[in-house]
Amino acid sequence: MAALTAYVRKTGSDNNGGSSTGTSPDRTGTDGVTNGTTTFTSLTASFTSADVDKLINVVTKGRYRIATFVNSTTVTLSGSPSAGSGLTWNIGGAVLTIGAILANANNAFQSDDTCYIGACTYREVVTIAITSLVAETKIVGDVNGSKTGDAGAVIWTAYLTNDKTAASASSLITMNGRDYLTFEDIILIGGGADIVNVSTASSTNFTFRRCVWLPPS
Repeated sequence: MAALTAYVRKTGSDNNGGSSTGTSPDRTGTDGVTNGTTTFTSLTASFTSADVDKLINVVTKGRYRIATFVNSTTVTLSGSPSAGSGLTWNIGGAVLTIGAILANANNAFQSDDTCYIGACTYREVVTIAITSLVAETKIVGDVNGSKTGDAGAVIWTAYLTNDKTAASASSLITMNGRDYLTFEDIILIGGGADIVNVSTASSTNFTFRRCVWLPPS
């Protein structure tokens, strides 16, 4: 598979796929069908080979990567959503939260991919769930707005309600044994635990470039 670029913006939606910068999906439908395998069909989709390596959110089933193009109504996905029909699906469009990309366990975001995060404050703690990372995979704060259109500071904080209410007792980022992750240009604010937790399972080859760490007091 080719490398993919994902986008997170506070004007996006976690019902979006996440593989384009727009706040709305590039394409959508309401007649999606899954059969409990990787096959996904939609009679009105007009899929093309250019859809391969885009992200699709099958609402109530999860976010997946389009792995192969079969024909105009059928693609295969990076995982196996449970069976269902009449499903809303959205290809592309930026997502709202960092966790929508990094806590995804459906092989949607993979080795050598890049996720750009638009300027804003993201109040969430995330356990990394992406799998099989064997090459540098980047999470980049888009401080100049060249990728998302949202320029400014990218703040990722464990203060989930506001800056005065007690922060989460969880680590901001739990690496969960994942390797080869690079974080760039992000202000990381811890709460009631370490900013980065690598104690549950060892992680290697992770890098923080031009990041500001504000640990718990």
